[in-house]
Amino acid sequence: MFINIEDIKKKYSNFKFDLEEIKKFENNIFEAYRIRSVETSLLKAFGEGKLDGTIHTCVGQEFSAVALGRVLSSNDWITSSHRCHGHFIAKTKNWKSLIDELFGKKTGICSGIGSSQHLYDKGFISNGPQGLLVPVGSGIAFNERNKNSIVTTILGEGTFGEGVIYEALNVASLLKLPQMFICENNFYSQSTPQDINTSGDIKSRFEAFGIKTFIFNTWEINNLFVGVEKAYKIIKNNSEPIAIIIQTYRLNAHSKGDDDRSADEINYFKNIDPLNIIKRKSIHFAKKFALIDDEIGDYFEESSKKESLDLHSYLGDQLPKNTSDFYKEAKTNYKGRFIEVLNNFLHEFASSNGVIIGEDIADPYGGAFKATKGISKKYPKQVVTTPISEATIVGMTAGIALSGGKVCAEIMFGDFVTNAFDQIINGISKYHHMYGKKISCPAILRMPMGGKRGYGPTHSQSLEKFLCGIDNLLVVSPTSLEDPKLTYKDIFSQKCPSIIIENKIEYTRKSIEINNNLEIKKNNISLGNILIKPKYNKSHFCIVTYGETARLIYDNYNKIVEEINATFVLVNLLKLNPLEISSFIKQISKTQGVLIVEEGSVNFGISAEIAYLLKDNCYFGKIRRLGSFSVPIPSAKNLEEQCLPNIKRICSEIHKLLDA
Repeated sequence: MFINIEDIKKKYSNFKFDLEEIKKFENNIFEAYRIRSVETSLLKAFGEGKLDGTIHTCVGQEFSAVALGRVLSSNDWITSSHRCHGHFIAKTKNWKSLIDELFGKKTGICSGIGSSQHLYDKGFISNGPQGLLVPVGSGIAFNERNKNSIVTTILGEGTFGEGVIYEALNVASLLKLPQMFICENNFYSQSTPQDINTSGDIKSRFEAFGIKTFIFNTWEINNLFVGVEKAYKIIKNNSEPIAIIIQTYRLNAHSKGDDDRSADEINYFKNIDPLNIIKRKSIHFAKKFALIDDEIGDYFEESSKKESLDLHSYLGDQLPKNTSDFYKEAKTNYKGRFIEVLNNFLHEFASSNGVIIGEDIADPYGGAFKATKGISKKYPKQVVTTPISEATIVGMTAGIALSGGKVCAEIMFGDFVTNAFDQIINGISKYHHMYGKKISCPAILRMPMGGKRGYGPTHSQSLEKFLCGIDNLLVVSPTSLEDPKLTYKDIFSQKCPSIIIENKIEYTRKSIEINNNLEIKKNNISLGNILIKPKYNKSHFCIVTYGETARLIYDNYNKIVEEINATFVLVNLLKLNPLEISSFIKQISKTQGVLIVEEGSVNFGISAEIAYLLKDNCYFGKIRRLGSFSVPIPSAKNLEEQCLPNIKRICSEIHKLLDA
């Protein structure tokens, strides 16, 4: 079903288009036409095969962008969507670098990497996935709230199908964030009419969260400009979210050519389009429009001849990859339990203006595992306790980090990070590269993982193998085999996005009891591996593992030696991504074999990657792998223990390794 044209005529055709009245907005009209000319030229270049990829033009919607650009200050932000060119030009005025970007030139705003949908400049950011930047805008608004800045977050009406929208609206309203939500309602979600995709009323969606909402359209320019200006003043004065619905119509296809709308409908809107009317009725404007077309046409020729970015400049990530053969004594002694050390560290982080965000982390509760206990009482402005909204927690964390804030988020249970995978995969891990390495997003996400607490199938998983496969994402599994404070200091000093896998059993651990027959060394690099080996005997085999399993094996070292009748090297990995094994290859080169133990299941897992790296680095011994059984972790205590790596299963695998 298409939109009923007669209903649209009744709603939008009963106003008089007064050319004299809008002449006071002459410069804004020229800017709107410049946006249209750029968009039209880009679409033409795509049609001629001069550009690759895709494009979503805003032809017909330009005055929405211009209405914003004319009121926003230099320290305000826009978070935009896939249809972002008009917003970008209106905010930055940098139309030439946009053209260079789509031509894939290194002079493009993101060095030709992001192309049409992924743009970044100071105060402007856009991304392709629907709704992804809405909570990111909330994070920026939170970080900028004391700078008299506002964040304008733009979305289409079709984006209301994404649940993260409602999470972000809720949080923005609860925290009274200076965030202005703009819904550009062009009545279609790609090719599907609104009455098929969207039930209920859009305005009431905002109002359900107590957000004051205004409605304007792009045909009544005077009302639009004046209305947006008044709304902007309201949010500036009150510093709490508002919403504006701008009813509009795109005259071109959703992207390059996929348009199933009726020709009569499109022609109707072309006839009432303000820029078309102005061009028909005013020689003055028509002449200026022609000059703008010429200027943009000339620049297209110039841009097409510029140099593209070379591969070497693009490759490389932000992850710590230093290596060293030198080991030093590991600092294994610390006071209290692991969780108490972490709590003290987070207190220090908050005292240095770090923001901590997560569910139920404020006092008196202090988080499910009490990592944040006492912090909000002492530093109330640094702790943001949120609703159950993992995607928005991670999105806000990204926004705070992107706008220069120090931030750490807690996911109550690591199992629930799956709700935020879009923010991790299409957001925090990509921002550095897709914006031409102009920015970093050092968002830190902490999450308790693992079993042995009887929490059952959805609260006991070890999901690190899914996270380790994401590029430019540091994944660390702290251990109680060293002072946790050292590990956290290393992680928090990085400039890349980081995930911290915190084993729930490790939270309870105190410092190890020293085994005088063993020496514990730490590789002398940031987040280096921990190496434990016999002082007086040679090692017959090696176990490579991480997290709670490393502590389990250390505590049972003598028991394993008695069972196997052989001594071994224990390698405790701190970094799971990037993996670093070259520093201990020499230490294990003469052993008979290596057992790799991971806390999740081994299929398509971390142990497979380690095994490959060992062989690639010329380790000639035998290799076996062990992990959890490939079933959901059960709650029943005895069954849970049998499903997870345990000493009995570890010894059984070592026998197979040495007897093979």
